[in-house]
Order: sequence, then C-alpha cells, then structure tokens
Amino acid sequence: GLRLCLENLNKYGVRVNPIALAKSITSQMTDENASFISFYLLLYSNVPTLLILLIEKLIAKDVIAWRFGCFVHMTNLLLMLLIPILVINVRSEKIGVLSATIVTAVYSVLFLKMWSYIQVNHWCRCSITILGQKRARHISIYRQASIIMDKNLYK
Repeated sequence: GLRLCLENLNKYGVRVNPIALAKSITSQMTDENASFISFYLLLYSNVPTLLILLIEKLIAKDVIAWRFGCFVHMTNLLLMLLIPILVINVRSEKIGVLSATIVTAVYSVLFLKMWSYIQVNHWCRCSITILGQKRARHISIYRQASIIMDKNLYK
C-alpha cells in the first residue's frame, strides 16, 4: 500500500495542487463572509429527532392513533432526508465539500437510527398489546376454572 503510493509519487509526481484542494475543502472556515449553513443544518438535526420522540410519546399514551402517527413519522423522515439535500443544492456556493459531506453523512445516519427507533417502539407496543391480551385471557380462564371448582366443592 504505502510502497505503491510512494512509487506512484516518484513516477508521476503530485497531480493535484494540495494547497488549492485544502482551500476548496475548508473554504467555509476561512471565508470572512461565511454563513455557516452546515453548522445550522447540524443544529437543526435535533428538531426531527425531538419531533419523533414527541410523536412516540403521544402514541404510547394513546393520544394519537398509530396510523396518523405513522403518517407523521414518514413525513418527518422524508423531510429529514430532503431538507439538507435541498439546502446544500440551493446554497452550493456557500458550502464547502467537506461540510456538505459531513452534513449528509450525519443526516443519513440519523435517518437510519430514527427509522430503527420507530420500528422497535412499534414492535414493543404490539408485543405488549398481544401479551396483555394473552394475560387477560389466561386470567379470565383461571377465574372461570376457579368458579367452576368452587361450585363443585359446595354442592
């Protein structure tokens, strides 16, 4: 790996101007008129996360139905993917390559984590509902059996 890299450098030389590459990557950090859009996008990443948490709490308390909550979750997740892409494309001259890459990576990982969080919470709610129904059925069968036994004992 390293030997091949050194051989290629000796044979072909440096084909890219490293100073210009570094300037283009870090242009947002050194620009005096920078608007720090990527920083604002990273701060905004908390908003969809907190919205998902709020919706999950409302679903858990049966304030909103699962179907409506699922619709709001999917809309939120779609916007979570689209907002950074749209902002980066509209403001591409003010966002550096490194900043755009970091923002899209953070939002992609966040999207996958939130998708998993929503699915796991749904599975847990379903299993609690199913276990609750089985437990209630088991208790009612046990009560019926004890009533029948009591009637037979007192005859």
